[in-house]
Amino acid sequence: MKGLGKAAKRHPIPNACCVHYANNGGAACRACKKGIAEKELRFGCDAHDGDWHSYHWHHWGCVTDELLRKVGGKERLWKVQRLDPKDKQMIEQRFERLK
Repeated sequence: MKGLGKAAKRHPIPNACCVHYANNGGAACRACKKGIAEKELRFGCDAHDGDWHSYHWHHWGCVTDELLRKVGGKERLWKVQRLDPKDKQMIEQRFERLK
């Protein structure tokens, strides 16, 4: 899989999104353009173009309702099961408000 990063190679659901804690402070939020700090909760959507593959990252607080509606439900999010209970609850409540 030429051009795929480590995370993309092991992604179990193509074209899905994930919510998890940032591994390092290297990504910038697509909405506010500010850096996402290490261990900060972030939301990422699968982004690819041919051989190039990555994620578009957002601070959880910068994620819009429109973007969450496109996900199609919290069960389509990858890595949620690895979050702290308070963060899982926050995500569930956010999806509930969309209904």
